Formats: sequence, C-alpha cells, structure tokens
Amino acid sequence: MKKNVIRIIQLILIAIIIFSVYKILNYKQTEKEFDIKDSIIKEDIKIWEEEKTNNTTKIEPIKETQSEDEPVVEEKSVDEIESEKIAYLKEKYPAIIAWIKIPGTSIDLPVVQGKDNVFYLNHDYKGDYDVFGTVFMEVANESDFSDQNSTLYGHNVRSGKVFHELHKYREDDFVKTAPIIEISNLNGLYRYRIFAAYISDPIDNYRIANYDDKEFEKLYNRILKNNILDVELPENFDKFLTLQTCADRNKRLIIHAIYIED
Repeated sequence: MKKNVIRIIQLILIAIIIFSVYKILNYKQTEKEFDIKDSIIKEDIKIWEEEKTNNTTKIEPIKETQSEDEPVVEEKSVDEIESEKIAYLKEKYPAIIAWIKIPGTSIDLPVVQGKDNVFYLNHDYKGDYDVFGTVFMEVANESDFSDQNSTLYGHNVRSGKVFHELHKYREDDFVKTAPIIEISNLNGLYRYRIFAAYISDPIDNYRIANYDDKEFEKLYNRILKNNILDVELPENFDKFLTLQTCADRNKRLIIHAIYIED
C-alpha cells in the first residue's frame, strides 16, 4: 500500500515536471514568434524607407544658381513622412492606426484598434492569435488621437515584451532617461511628455476619453495622491496620453503623458 502511494506521488511529480517543461518551451516559442513578427514589420518599414529615399528627387524649373543636371530634392516635413509611413503600414495591415515609440526603452511597436477591448489582448497586428497580444487603443477613443485622453493598452510580458518596460518608471529618476513618448499616426508625429506613473485599480476612471469636471477632479486627485514621479503636473490637461499595463495582484500600472505643442 505504501509503495503504491509513493508510486502515485512519483507519477504526479513527473507529470508536473513534464507540464512545467512544456509551458517553458511553449513560452520560449511564443517569444521567438513575437520577435519574428516584430522583425517582419520593421523590415517592411525599412523597405519603405529605402524606396522613399530612392524616389525623393524630382526635376523642377532650373534656378539661376542650379546646373541643368542637378536634381532638386523634394523636402518633406517629419509629419508628412510619418503620416505616409502609417498609411503604408495600414494598407498592408488594416488594423494599424499608429506607431508608439519611447526613446530610451525598447518600446517600438505598432498600435491597433479593434471593435472591443478584448480581441487584441491575444491577437497580433495581423489579427492572428498571439498570447502576447499587441498594443491597442481604447475602443471608445477616436483613432486619430483627437480626444482629451487617448488610452493605449499592452501586456506586461515578464521577458520584456510589449509594455513590460513601463515598470521602469517605478524606479527613481528613470523618467529623466526616457521622458518622451512618440506617436506616429495618419496626421503625423505627436510627442508627449510623461508626468505621472502610479498603481491603480482596473475600474478607476483613468481611461475616460473626454472628462467632465467631476470625473476630472477624481482623476487629478488620484494623480496627486499616488504619483510615483517627482515631476511637475501640467497646467492644463487639454490633450494627454494614457498607457496601461498589468501590475501585481490584479492592479494596473498607469502612465500619463501630456501632448507637447509644436
């Protein structure tokens, strides 16, 4: 009888080990696939940039100081270039509405928007299943980032993927290393300065697209009370960006950044 109990325990332990190994290998494979898809879309951008570079010259009426054989370079603004880049990506991947980059971190990813706030929790920018999901915009937001508050969601993947590096803003002075969030969309390049990071409940009102006075007062007081960053708050909140990712114990890490006027 005792031998049978020991045998059963051994079998259970073996099953646990096999399952654990499977989970680890599966996670590693998912990471590999995420990296491949990330490299594919960035290669698409590289190809587009190379094609654009090869087509940036045109013949214009000859100026007095210009020789007949000298081509005239067509200058374009950063806004025009970023707008065209997103239009190019959107043609290949229709769900894409923008691109987010935080210089000083590895966050450099496409942004999509779905018909709800669930689908892209476990699907990539092509719509294929991916447990890591992709960065996506709150369904209640306008896709052109014209709301008072535009909210983006991304998983906290422990290996460093998606929005994991947002947790660095819980460290002293990291905001000085990476204070700016860049959003490229069909309207050009938007820049936001980070001013708040705090832990919140998922039901709190940090994701409202356009605040009334009462709800905004709640948000402002929460930021004052919980802000991790030693950063001066903006004088107004006419246009800001919110990033959300998971924290421990069913909490959320929230990052707020104010739009920087050109």
